[in-house]
Amino acid sequence: MIRKILFIISFIFIQNTWAINCPSSFSPKEVAIEIFKLELSGARVDGMSDHKCMKQDMHPHIKVVSDPSNEEASVPKYFMGRKDPFKLGRLVIIDAETFTYKAIFEFQAKNKANKSEKVRMAFQFFLYKDKPNQSKYGCGAVIEAPEFIVLYDDCKEED
Repeated sequence: MIRKILFIISFIFIQNTWAINCPSSFSPKEVAIEIFKLELSGARVDGMSDHKCMKQDMHPHIKVVSDPSNEEASVPKYFMGRKDPFKLGRLVIIDAETFTYKAIFEFQAKNKANKSEKVRMAFQFFLYKDKPNQSKYGCGAVIEAPEFIVLYDDCKEED
């Protein structure tokens, strides 16, 4: 009997360790930044699903999903360093009822010719507001992907 109880308790504990953490204090701005970092880790690049940059522990507040699409770009257009500065230029509420936002980021990145350019990248996302979805999917998810892909330098394919 005690073994059954311990097994049930350990199973509950294990399930909670798999849950994604979404702090109640997380603002839409913080969620936008987390999603931005996931996008730069290769979320939309073909062949990145098993890459070190796409590991869930690197993105504790957002569910890591590799989503290269045939209809959209899936090859990086720009590259930037993980520590390079970026700015959330605007965060616009699209629909307050569904917690939908548009985030516009501005930063310097290098194109394929290794020339630095000022880049503006926008995407739409929504927030998960209920605990069951937050534990499965994190704080939010992209609903309209950026029109081009920017990738962290350390997430490039190895030559």
